[in-house]
Amino acid sequence: SGSSASANSGAATTTAANELIFGADMVATTTTKVGTGFTSRVITTPDGDIAEDKIVTTAGSNSATATLTSGPWVMQIVAFK
Repeated sequence: SGSSASANSGAATTTAANELIFGADMVATTTTKVGTGFTSRVITTPDGDIAEDKIVTTAGSNSATATLTSGPWVMQIVAFK
């Protein structure tokens, strides 16, 4: 959680290639852009929360990010093998 123009979940480590990374934020302002490498699945209206995902090609550290109008946010991440 934080308060800025960039939401970040913090790191989660995957153990294999082709894992699904799913990120979601809840914001007090509006999410304006999906994180790098992620596909936007929904940005809610009128509150501007996001759901995004990507498939990783290698094991390692990953985080969900999103750009938003500066303000309070909570970003979460989960990995599915």
